[in-house]
Amino acid sequence: MTTAVSRSLKRHPIALGVLLLLILVVLVFDWNWLRHPVERYISNKTERTFTLGHLDVDLGFPTVVRLRDVYFSNADWGRKEPMAKVGQVEFSVSLPSLFADKILVPRLAVSNADVVMEMDKEGRRNWRLSEPDDTRPGRVRIGSLAVADTRLRFYQYARNLEVAVDANTFDPKAADQARDANAQPDNATFTTRYAIRGNYNDAAFAGEAIAGDTLTFQESGTPFPLKGYLEAGTTRFDVDGQIADVVNLSAIDARMKIRGETLANLYPFLLLPLPASPPYMLEGHLKLNGNLYTMDELRGKIGSSDVTGSGTYEKREPRPLLTAKLSSSLLDVTDLGPLIGVSKKHDGASPPVSQSETKNRASAKAKDAASDKRVLPTQQFQPERFKAIDAAFDLDASKLEVPGKLPLDSLNVSLRLKDGVLKLEPFTVGMGAGAVISRITLDASGEPMRADAVIDIKQVGLSRLLPASDKVAPSTGTLGGRISLRGTGSSVAEFAAKADGQISVAVSRGRVSNLIDAASGLNGS
Repeated sequence: MTTAVSRSLKRHPIALGVLLLLILVVLVFDWNWLRHPVERYISNKTERTFTLGHLDVDLGFPTVVRLRDVYFSNADWGRKEPMAKVGQVEFSVSLPSLFADKILVPRLAVSNADVVMEMDKEGRRNWRLSEPDDTRPGRVRIGSLAVADTRLRFYQYARNLEVAVDANTFDPKAADQARDANAQPDNATFTTRYAIRGNYNDAAFAGEAIAGDTLTFQESGTPFPLKGYLEAGTTRFDVDGQIADVVNLSAIDARMKIRGETLANLYPFLLLPLPASPPYMLEGHLKLNGNLYTMDELRGKIGSSDVTGSGTYEKREPRPLLTAKLSSSLLDVTDLGPLIGVSKKHDGASPPVSQSETKNRASAKAKDAASDKRVLPTQQFQPERFKAIDAAFDLDASKLEVPGKLPLDSLNVSLRLKDGVLKLEPFTVGMGAGAVISRITLDASGEPMRADAVIDIKQVGLSRLLPASDKVAPSTGTLGGRISLRGTGSSVAEFAAKADGQISVAVSRGRVSNLIDAASGLNGS
């Protein structure tokens, strides 16, 4: 066979010359000869300045490209600073993907870099290497990312999000591995530290994390270890486990812990209109499957009340859906705070104020002081928060701790929030053998907010409501009835002030004289 090839080449000296020339070019070719043409091509394509200090390519499967001293100016609509200044960048390319809809970059390694990534409200991205105003989905998919001595800043103006990340490798072996594009990442150990700070929906946050030498970036499904925390004001979030694809999360399997001064501070992050609460601590096992986040083994405390259960968070359009099924063996009613108008004494400390109200603390304190003198809560509802998310929430408390001598024994709440309409069906409070069952609707879909309430009183013992005393004769019998109210307003107190409806009550096996005595006792006579 070799002889046949030799004879063929001798008969075709031109082909022999071309082959020898190709071999010679491959042996002596310097990829830097293409550096300036590449610079001109990208600069013309993006209408921005792009320069390289060095270019090298290793042909193969995959092909590896190495660049040094990279400079890329920013888009004219972006911040007045370079989009990228990189000491060294190395990436591999799947050659078959060059002919597909998506170009696959299995691995990207960056060191000594300062990168600014921006996405404006129209969807333009400053990192696009195509037409400047192209807002179509990008063609490049990055499988994994390795960084060392790098600073990344990301701005997404439509979501009011900005993040700054400083990445440094603290394991010298990891730096060598990051420079080897063909090395397989060892995610069994932590090698890289990330310092994080930013703002989301006007709420500042900061934290730290450690991970393996390589992060999976998007569409890989390959998990890597992550351990770290984020703090936003008095709220702290800790995570320890594995996640996959940090840009577009595809998997999570981690232990999570969250604690803070008030649940109301979670609104900028969850977009859930939670009420103000006493300090809380919750932990559980967080998993992500597709668009569904699941929290199992949930346990913790809100104030002095214990909580266990599970929950889910589903990313969907037009609004996300949050579900939770919780139970409590001992629920302190005062932990429900402004939700029901019962205040808890704070040991000289000011009442908790949500982050969005930080700038108005003085005003908030004044309002809280005034509301403490009222029976019904005066906290203002914020209708736009009712429209940000859908929710299904169930709480069952088998025992209640109540202030004074309020005759409350148990609590069962079923909350549904959809299309800006919040329904409590039912809101049941047990009183001995009886119960007060409320069905309440708050409609924030229009203006002003509307409220409807139907409260059924079933077999509530008068002896529980009106305990014996020197002024009140012993009470017997049971109380039943219905209260129907309808009104508009921006707080529970305002609803009650403007409400109209009907009230009907009946006493079974009770004596009128007892009721008169009870009334006189309540009036303090």
